[in-house]
Amino acid sequence: MDIENRSFNIVDGVQTGGDYYTVYIQKEGSATRTKLFENYTSDRDGVAVDPVLGRAGPTLTHLYLAATDTIATQGTNTLRLDDLYLSGNGFLATAPMAAGPFTLASEQLRISSAVFTAANAFAITWGATDGQIFTIEKRTSLSTGNWTQLATGFPNGGATGGSATYTDNAASGGVSFYRIVSP
Repeated sequence: MDIENRSFNIVDGVQTGGDYYTVYIQKEGSATRTKLFENYTSDRDGVAVDPVLGRAGPTLTHLYLAATDTIATQGTNTLRLDDLYLSGNGFLATAPMAAGPFTLASEQLRISSAVFTAANAFAITWGATDGQIFTIEKRTSLSTGNWTQLATGFPNGGATGGSATYTDNAASGGVSFYRIVSP
């Protein structure tokens, strides 16, 4: 599956663009693949805000595959997916690379502010793209102990305006370490 991350092209609240999907199939052991369809426009919505996933961001960061459980695992009209690979810098139409981390440098979090706002309140602000959601975690030691989850799916509805701010109203007077994760 080749996915081209393309602009939503929103004009007057109407989306006329979106990501392109081209899907191939290849029999195990075969040297060639067969194109099933090409340049299918994604259903990612750059206008409406999904109540669960939030606003769709400009950069495609996740691929979700869904299947129904009403089809038997073997038989006619069934499909089994195997060996899915990601390439962060163009299409990979050759033998896949070995498994490893997949990180885009442009998606690194950049903290722009970290301040005590009032007694026992600590606020962290970082850069974010529209629709992006985060998980905020905290612990009292940088190297040991479990992370305590403070918020998931934060901010509700996804980030807006290029940044996000989380305020820990239960910050203690001691040392705390925060971790911000973008799923």
